[in-house]
Amino acid sequence: MAKDEEDDLLPDKDAAKGFYAKYEPKEILGRGISSTVRRCIEKETGKEFAAKIIDLGATTEAGETNPYHMLEATRQEISILRQVMGHPYIIDLQDVFESDAFVFLVFELCPKGELFDYLTSVVTLSEKKTRTIMRQIFEGVEYIHAKSIVHRDLKPENILLDENHNVKITDFGFARQLHDGEKLTDLCGTPGYLAPETLKCNMFEGSPGYSQEVDIWACGVIMFTLLVGCPPFWHRKQMVMLRNIMEGKYSFTSPEWADISEDPKDLIRKCLVVDPAQRITVKEVLRHPFFNQMVLMNDLTMAWHPPAMRQHSQTATTSSRTYLNHAIMEPTSSSSYSGNNNSSYIYYSAPQSSYSSNRLRDVALSPDAERQQQLQQQQQQQLQQQQVLEAATAAAAAVTAATSSFSNTGSSSMTLTATVYYSQQQQQQQASIPAISGDIDNDKLLYANVKQQQQQAHLLYPTVQLRKQSRFNARKKFQFAILVIRAVIRIRRLRYTAEPLHVEEAIRDPYRVKVLRKVIDGCAFRVYGHWVKKGEGQNRAALFENTPRTELHALYINNLSR
Repeated sequence: MAKDEEDDLLPDKDAAKGFYAKYEPKEILGRGISSTVRRCIEKETGKEFAAKIIDLGATTEAGETNPYHMLEATRQEISILRQVMGHPYIIDLQDVFESDAFVFLVFELCPKGELFDYLTSVVTLSEKKTRTIMRQIFEGVEYIHAKSIVHRDLKPENILLDENHNVKITDFGFARQLHDGEKLTDLCGTPGYLAPETLKCNMFEGSPGYSQEVDIWACGVIMFTLLVGCPPFWHRKQMVMLRNIMEGKYSFTSPEWADISEDPKDLIRKCLVVDPAQRITVKEVLRHPFFNQMVLMNDLTMAWHPPAMRQHSQTATTSSRTYLNHAIMEPTSSSSYSGNNNSSYIYYSAPQSSYSSNRLRDVALSPDAERQQQLQQQQQQQLQQQQVLEAATAAAAAVTAATSSFSNTGSSSMTLTATVYYSQQQQQQQASIPAISGDIDNDKLLYANVKQQQQQAHLLYPTVQLRKQSRFNARKKFQFAILVIRAVIRIRRLRYTAEPLHVEEAIRDPYRVKVLRKVIDGCAFRVYGHWVKKGEGQNRAALFENTPRTELHALYINNLSR
């Protein structure tokens, strides 16, 4: 045996030549009952990894020393790790080395440590952060269950965080691969995260056993703990805690839950169902509104506006091009974001009136040369007008969709007033122009045509100004999108805003104020540590003696008879 700088024993180099030839062990990152985790460096590349050194001759939790049993359990863990490796939220096994007395498992290094330590440092997590972490955990669990594997020991201590705070599920020592319809009956895990059906296997003879549903229960306990800083069933007396688990006895009455919305509470309720047959599945969890809300907000941030608005805007743009090609289309009767039909009306009314006036001017010109010249000018003007109207209609549709998403009143019609006014003026002018006949000479028609162009140019001035001002500016678009997103978030949070509190009430009951409550909790946690004591005796399994087992069985039977 060799000793490192921390006076901790290291395996002899002769006993593990393969490991020492490839890696250089460094300081200790953590300790278990029969293993030690060290940071190590790959000599060839200089990359950092975490090496779990398992002592096959160590004493187990039951006080036994069985190297053969320890080796078989380790090989089973290695087999499961190799089956689930490659998923972004599951720890990646890099290398395995075996000797007569030790087994070396080399994993990817997670520099941010355990989720338990991170939670201890921040006390509680926000809904947004909890949503991100729990989604990653559930996606990892979904992948594990797809391989017909049950983890059986999910808890914050067995979830690591990489440099980007992404989770890595680890410690598959209790994991088992199930056959079709197979149920497990052995008792293992951490007491605070055990499911009721796991406890029943040790309490009742002939219990039906448990399956992958126990992982969903453990995830519900983890989610509860992340939001408020303490697990749902914890009690200083372990027997009371186990009884609370059997009864599914927990509540959302503590002050920490006052500022938490209903979606995470609903998901926790569905995860912590005592009957495993009625418990939510992992696929149903990922479709829960608590996680769908995250997808919508991410899409809102990436695309700057909701998907329905984006689809409506794209449809309006392509439709305006069709209308400007003078194809007759009926206005739509319904829209997901528009509260009236003015936007549909303006798409085809303005181009049609412009087309009619242009056709009138084409017929009025008599000389061939002048007519050709006038036609070219009119075609250019018509093209410019089409571009202006196309941009105006698309912008009007987008603004209408944005405004009508907050209110279904007629406020969106105000944004189209200038364009509708321009369309109406064109129709009135078209009606006021005299009909073409052989008695009207070309000079009068030319004069009327020029006069009409001047009036149209005057009426088109606001639209042209809109065209000049609406040139694409990426920075302004981004700033506007950020303002809209912030406004939407603030409006959504209005119902969660706390009522104003007087200074006298804050002094009398400071724990009522959320900001002061976090400060108080932070100070208390720095003094006393986390709500859950991280003891070595609770890291592996809940072991029952005859007396407490009988006592818990009697309490459970008495409760059922009430």
